[in-house]
Amino acid sequence: MEHGCVTSSPFRGGLRHVVISVAILLVVGVVLRVGSGVASLEASFDEPGMQSIVERIVTEGWSVAAAVDYEDTKGPAFFWLYALPAEVTGADVGSLRLLSVAFFVLAGIPLGLIAVLCGLRPGQTAGAATLYALLPYNAVLGQLFMSEPSFLLGALLLLLVFAWSMAAEPGGAARRLGPVLFGALVAVLLHHRPHIVACAGAIVIVATVRDGARSWPWWTACIVAGLLRIPLFVRWGGVVSPDFQERAGLGLRMESLTYLLVALLPCTLLLLWGAVKREGGRARVVLVGVGAAVGLVLGLTALPDLDATAGGRLVFMGAVATTLGPLGDSTLACAAFVALSALGGACLAATLAAPGGERDGVVRGAVLRVAAGTAILGWSMYGLTRGAVYDRYLLPFVAYFPLLWTLRLPWPLRVVQGAGLLILLVKLTMSWLS
Repeated sequence: MEHGCVTSSPFRGGLRHVVISVAILLVVGVVLRVGSGVASLEASFDEPGMQSIVERIVTEGWSVAAAVDYEDTKGPAFFWLYALPAEVTGADVGSLRLLSVAFFVLAGIPLGLIAVLCGLRPGQTAGAATLYALLPYNAVLGQLFMSEPSFLLGALLLLLVFAWSMAAEPGGAARRLGPVLFGALVAVLLHHRPHIVACAGAIVIVATVRDGARSWPWWTACIVAGLLRIPLFVRWGGVVSPDFQERAGLGLRMESLTYLLVALLPCTLLLLWGAVKREGGRARVVLVGVGAAVGLVLGLTALPDLDATAGGRLVFMGAVATTLGPLGDSTLACAAFVALSALGGACLAATLAAPGGERDGVVRGAVLRVAAGTAILGWSMYGLTRGAVYDRYLLPFVAYFPLLWTLRLPWPLRVVQGAGLLILLVKLTMSWLS
């Protein structure tokens, strides 16, 4: 294995890396479970409404009325993933939360295997798993009955399939089977959360850049998966069920892009280092400058109104809104948002510049490009929706960042990244799990 290129036995040593990843996620999950008040916390946030849907499926059976014609923003695949084991474990909120913990821990399996394909050492895999556990909102939502734990597991499986296919020799079985598995996963995940569009889109773009016209199997798989989502779109009359379409419909709102540039900073800020320190520095600096200009323009022309509501709920919610909201519409608040938006644009551009190392092999290069592309596409998607924009909605778009940080940041900056995320985790734990 050299620079991420795998020529034989692509998963050689994989068990060790999987054990490391799973063990770290298990420790984090147990510490949060024991150290917080979640065990005695009543159903809260989105849990009561979602729990009732699972309970109905378990008690009334798997009819279309119970399993499809419910009212919620999540797709049926999410509820089915919980309803199936709930037939045995029960559909009480405590049991459903434990299933979330299981999904959070199981994400260590694809994460460890991707690390092997990227040629990471065991210590690097441990670091990547730790950073994954510390991703904003990740471990906290992994303690609750929420959609993120199962979705992120699926998103990592999607990247694993792509990396495995890229690691194979041309003409190998993995090159033929990869797009098929990819299409099947995208079809399922499209019935879970629409956020998978960013992950799948990044993968097909990276495949196209690498293979040109020979990337048609990836595009075909993606298109077929998208077509399979149409029946549910027609039945619901939109992306989500009828009662929630005002909160999650399509529509142009550039203020969301401004808000999310700021919300992304905990994940993108340190990537500015790579824009000026690595090879091709001048081109990267220019790209960062363009990103900063875009962020500045958005901050000046599309300033988010943190008091705006839709469907009786605030449009913008999360750490950014909580921090800047008390400033109201003062000059200080506007100046802060404009400055942070410009910084956020520069950092997002630095994320796009991060994958371009000449010494990266096939797999590493593919994983890095997918990680950056997912963040860019995910951020862009929110300019086309009029629905609510919460900081935690970014989590699916940065799920691959632990690998990006591990492969691009020097270890001192990875320590700084982890320390910052740990502080955020403590604050989120106090507000969400107590």
